[in-house]
Amino acid sequence: MLPLLSALGLALAQPVTDVDPGVVVSPGLAIEEGPGALWVNPSNMAYDPDVRFGGWLRYGHDDPTRWSGAVSAGISGVGAGLRFLRREQGLTDLSFDLGAAIPLPQRVAIGGAMRWNLLAQRPNVVAFDASLSWRPLSWLGMTILTRSIGNPGGDGVAVPQTAAGVAFRPFGRTILLGFDWIHTFTGDRSRAVRWTGDQATDRVRLSLRARPTRGLYVRAHLDSRLAFGVGLEMFFDGIGVGLAADGGTPDSVPDAVLFVGTGERDEHLAPPRRQVPDLVIDKVPPYDPGRPLVGRPERSWWHVLRQFEDAARDRTIRAVLITLGDTDLGPARWSELRGAIRRLRVEGREVYVHLMGTPGDGALYAASAASRIWVHPSTTIQLTGPAITEVHLGGLLDAVGVGVQVTRSGPYKTGGEVWTRRDPSEPERAQREALLDQARARLIAALAEGRQRTPEDVAAWIDGGPWTAAEAESLGIVDARAYPDQVRDELSALLGGRVVRVDLDKQPRVRSGWDSPDQIAVVYLDGPIGTGSTGPIPAMLGVRQADASEIDKQLARARRSPDVRAVVLRIDSPGGSTFASDQVWRAVQR
Repeated sequence: MLPLLSALGLALAQPVTDVDPGVVVSPGLAIEEGPGALWVNPSNMAYDPDVRFGGWLRYGHDDPTRWSGAVSAGISGVGAGLRFLRREQGLTDLSFDLGAAIPLPQRVAIGGAMRWNLLAQRPNVVAFDASLSWRPLSWLGMTILTRSIGNPGGDGVAVPQTAAGVAFRPFGRTILLGFDWIHTFTGDRSRAVRWTGDQATDRVRLSLRARPTRGLYVRAHLDSRLAFGVGLEMFFDGIGVGLAADGGTPDSVPDAVLFVGTGERDEHLAPPRRQVPDLVIDKVPPYDPGRPLVGRPERSWWHVLRQFEDAARDRTIRAVLITLGDTDLGPARWSELRGAIRRLRVEGREVYVHLMGTPGDGALYAASAASRIWVHPSTTIQLTGPAITEVHLGGLLDAVGVGVQVTRSGPYKTGGEVWTRRDPSEPERAQREALLDQARARLIAALAEGRQRTPEDVAAWIDGGPWTAAEAESLGIVDARAYPDQVRDELSALLGGRVVRVDLDKQPRVRSGWDSPDQIAVVYLDGPIGTGSTGPIPAMLGVRQADASEIDKQLARARRSPDVRAVVLRIDSPGGSTFASDQVWRAVQR
């Protein structure tokens, strides 16, 4: 992503005929990963997976006829750009640039670029760049690069260079410091000066990027020739404008540079004060959704939980609205959702829930942690308490003359009773009642805490349910009845002015190019454990089977990866094959 005036010359910074393809307001060779990385350091494009674009325009005060400009665009590890340099007598030099980068393990990246220079009244020049970057820590980055490989230069065009840079982030995004060394092969040793003067073959450059507040960047750089640059950029919803003075020395006036382009996606100097993210949960999100060839992938349950984390960290968000549709997430996910709501409340965010469809125990359990609960006026609150329905087919099979033999390893291994008995055994009844008593107690405690009622009141709600929307409001199960359009008006009243509801699913997720190389792998075991293919079981609609061999492969890949420091094995399964389960156990043990 951008940060700041990095681009502000990065593109221009390497005007076609400049001996030094440096940067307008340099972010440092090891720092830049935005739209200007194509010119500054192509390997850093691998650290920026988002769509990026930028445009620059530069005006030289010392030579009014010299205008230069550039545009670039890219995504992930690829980028393309066009530069121009307006020279005397109306002549214009052009350069078409293509670059690509590949991420490697341990936050290493390699990249290269091709420069096709179309020069007015002179032969065209093709030049190649190559670079390698490494960010071993979230606060440290290093790079080495070569420019114009194998090109002898000539007339100041695409002069070969080698360079190395180091970047430090002592305070995260607040301050970024860069230290670069650049060596230029002039081809004329008689004129070359080692460290000072316009013809210096070696230069040292110090650069600074400061972020005093969200959406605002200040940049500056100074090199051993006493050439300097300063700049300012402002971002609104990830798109920024900037102005810089660059190329100044004690004896010359700096050039003026104008920039327009992308920055980090969450940058906003003046974010909306009454923006309310709206998260709609109207079906059960899968743990590991398929990835279509075209379009966005389906939202996963992990994505839902990450959205809550993002909202908790975003200080511009005052409140979150959750719309719960007619769906049953299951006890574990309802509990996770309630925990996510509570964490938002702890972080100082108001959380409002709008219940649609026919919400039951799980939806009320999760919503009870919210600041306020609305319910659709036409709905019915299915607050009836936990229950288990069992079907026993022993009598039916006896009637048709079918015998079933079941081997069990203990009294509470009752899965086979569905085929052999007419009613549950005492061990089965005892464990079911224990589970129901525990679930009921947890439901009562949650509603009593969230709705600020006594456990006796909540027990009466459960024993008397289901309830109409009006009855639920009068009892205090919910706060009010409201249609979706009325919820918007209520939000405005609660937050003191007109609010803007935004789809949380469409909000940008920031992916930092400075993340630690250490990763936590999440492996999903979803469905009955077997030895067949992972995925839906045709004979059991809506049920997925977890293939032990596939789980074994995923755990083995995490074990071998040098980036993975820990593994979370997330299990949503009723059990399954003893053989397959033992295979998974062994993989976990390894």
